[in-house]
Amino acid sequence: MIKFRDIILAGNGHGAIAALESLRLSFRNIKVCSEDEQVLSYGYDSRDIESCEGDLIICAGYSKLISDDLIKRNIIVNTHPSLLPEYRGIHSLAWAMINLEDEVGFTVHLMDKWIDNGPILAQYKTKVESKTSKIIMDEFDLFVKENLSKIIADFVNGIILPRAQDFRKASWCCKRNLDDCILNFNVEFEELHATFRALVPPYPKPIIKVGNKLYQVEKSKIKKDIMNMHVGRVVNIQDGQVYIKFKNSLLLLEDVLCLETRTIFKAVGLFKLGQRLL
Repeated sequence: MIKFRDIILAGNGHGAIAALESLRLSFRNIKVCSEDEQVLSYGYDSRDIESCEGDLIICAGYSKLISDDLIKRNIIVNTHPSLLPEYRGIHSLAWAMINLEDEVGFTVHLMDKWIDNGPILAQYKTKVESKTSKIIMDEFDLFVKENLSKIIADFVNGIILPRAQDFRKASWCCKRNLDDCILNFNVEFEELHATFRALVPPYPKPIIKVGNKLYQVEKSKIKKDIMNMHVGRVVNIQDGQVYIKFKNSLLLLEDVLCLETRTIFKAVGLFKLGQRLL
């Protein structure tokens, strides 16, 4: 049996809330390290994670740097939205979907000094199919709510033995920023579809760049189009839709949000027939 002083939940957002609701089912002495008002609304005061000594720390939606010293002083369990060792890093689910993975998943693992490298305690897998990233994240949260407390208890009691990751299968991804959401007119039809399913709230939505302005796509459709033509061109304006040519598809754009002014516009008023966007 693993001995520890307290259980500490460190994190923010929907992942931390799912983890806290699960841990409360099995553990009484829980403390939190969070800046999330909804997490703290469960009746906790936030503590400084660096003050932890001999504790069992569960990180869920925790984005701050974890020091080597903190890892040495405590046992740290991390939750990560990928099938480790694949897609280590930040915004793993979006990257996996954009890379057309048929299956994605969620990992509960021990943290070491390389963060996402530590031994695996449990994993959840799901088919991507036509799901959005929000639907998949909701699946991950449900898995956490229903299973995290048992996973932690079984680990503490020696029922679950950590399984080392196979470094040969590791891949890495980096944090996405707003520029990463600007649509690439040269992507294939399948990748364009996957991008639109991946980039839904809480991720930023896909963005069209027009000159030096960025417009978030609010309403659109994607249509297969194999014609060899200039990409990034407005090829048609009809029935309230602007047809923008991609490699082997058309984006039928209706409503956009100007990110500078936060104003929604009809696309037909912003684009001209034949306009080059690339």
